[in-house]
Amino acid sequence: MRRGQRIAARAAVLLVVFAGFWGGASVPWAGDEALTERQLVDALPRGEDLPGHRVDVQRPHSEFGGATAPCGPLADVLWAPHPHTWTARARVATRLVGSGGDGPPGFSLELTSYSEQQASALMIGLKKALPRCAVFEGQPHFEEWPRKFTLQPVRAPKGAGDEAVAFDLDGGGPGAGGLRRFTVVRSGGVIAVYVGKVPTGVQAQVHHRLTR
Repeated sequence: MRRGQRIAARAAVLLVVFAGFWGGASVPWAGDEALTERQLVDALPRGEDLPGHRVDVQRPHSEFGGATAPCGPLADVLWAPHPHTWTARARVATRLVGSGGDGPPGFSLELTSYSEQQASALMIGLKKALPRCAVFEGQPHFEEWPRKFTLQPVRAPKGAGDEAVAFDLDGGGPGAGGLRRFTVVRSGGVIAVYVGKVPTGVQAQVHHRLTR
């Protein structure tokens, strides 16, 4: 084995070890097929798509979180995945708007692009973790200390993407947002994480923009 091949092999081993430490799924490196940030931003919902909502494109979180095994795949998808595994990310948050101005928060959406092989592997890990993580300890990127979460799987929306899962996650208080509905959708090599109540048709529209 040549020196360059030895270095590449050692780097791959280190990536797997690091992912295992966090209790997450190990996934291959992204290739050229992964969508760019510009393509992700173009797929996000826009103001004209959501009457009665204010739509704000935001910078995705830069930190990443973790969860105790076997619930690491939840952290891999929900809480800012480790930057060495994804290619690009984009985020939008909405707020209901009425005659009196801004109302309560609507929903948020974060898109993360991988190769299709990577994205499929992450969804497999997530589906395996859900029935084993009714109660688990995790530390989101916005928390200084771990906290206990309870999780309840619910029916995923039909036609939202190539595959989807949904669940209610309760962090038990402020900071983690209390009880929230999460819908995770794969569209090719993109993982979409919706948080909150999503208006009908939005997920199918985003899926179409990502795969057209």
